[in-house]
Amino acid sequence: MNGDVTALVEAAMVRLYVETTAKVEYYNGTAMVNSTKAFTVASACSGFFISESGHIASAGHCVEPALVRNDIIAAFLAENVKDNMITEATAKEIMASDLSAWKIHGNIESDPPSQKVSAYQPKGIKGAVITDGPIVVPILGFRTHANGDTVLLKAEVSNATALAFATETPKKQTEVLAVGWPSSVDRVSDPVHQHASFESGDVSNDSGRSQAGVPQIQISAPVSKGMSGGPTVERATGNVIGVNSFFPVGENQPFNFVTGTDFTRQWFQSLGVPLVAARVAPAPDVPQDTQKTGSVPVWLWALIIAVAAMVVAAGVGLVVLRTRRARALVPVGQHAGSFTEPAAGMPGTVHGLMCGACGAGNQTGRFCNNCGAGMTQPTPN
Repeated sequence: MNGDVTALVEAAMVRLYVETTAKVEYYNGTAMVNSTKAFTVASACSGFFISESGHIASAGHCVEPALVRNDIIAAFLAENVKDNMITEATAKEIMASDLSAWKIHGNIESDPPSQKVSAYQPKGIKGAVITDGPIVVPILGFRTHANGDTVLLKAEVSNATALAFATETPKKQTEVLAVGWPSSVDRVSDPVHQHASFESGDVSNDSGRSQAGVPQIQISAPVSKGMSGGPTVERATGNVIGVNSFFPVGENQPFNFVTGTDFTRQWFQSLGVPLVAARVAPAPDVPQDTQKTGSVPVWLWALIIAVAAMVVAAGVGLVVLRTRRARALVPVGQHAGSFTEPAAGMPGTVHGLMCGACGAGNQTGRFCNNCGAGMTQPTPN
């Protein structure tokens, strides 16, 4: 892995915690009523700086209220179980029933649920700019999962290490790194010190579209829960090809999707984000003894020229060398695949041999007139 790319991406990574608070409009058996209490659920996602002035990119579904609706309802039912208003079995039955009429909202029905997004960078990250604990980052723009799955947040920081977007969609088999914080790792480590995980893979499909027609890219790199919103970057440059978005339910193999490169970059540009310029892949190392002749060292070119000069001066020597090598493959006294061909009208008379080296016929001497390979003596039929 390119250490420079790893350090760059790690310095740009941001952990996000999203708190959604809402009241529940529910059916009490006779009518729809509102809960008197608001309920809060929290979720974790990954994000990354895309400008030096603190703009953060992540996945839209991380802050999409509709996707936490069931979690809010579950929290409401759990509170009723705790207060002995309903049994746990009843709560499970309700969750399994049709809840399409149930709604969540803010303090009043016309308000959306309230959200607070906090961002921080783990300790020990060189180049980190959020170093004094979590800070609240407001939402400046948002697209639902179905419409592009991106969100723009803003941290009040300066000189952030920002990742650039690739200038075009990567080709199939381009090596990539999916980056983020798997929630499963948090269960066995200290999140405050946990650095982002880098998962290797490549681009499996560069021309995919969702059922709604939104561009998306399929990758083979593993992406776990909690890595949503993190970047998938080109391994060679660190340029972002898309935001970690989703994986098909029930799929056990690395089969994940990120947002489309151009589609994502253009959306952030439309919001006025001062994106940084894309990085160029470093040129491969060239040995000191290699010049414009390509990957062939100068000393090898000198040897080739010397051999060519010897061939011009003594062309027969090269033919003899070839002949010896060819003859060494055939035991003494055996024909190298040659045969006799009687002359027409003269059965049993030797007309000549076919050369076993080049296939030329009608050879009657000790050496082939065409290639110079040695011939065995003609033998009558």
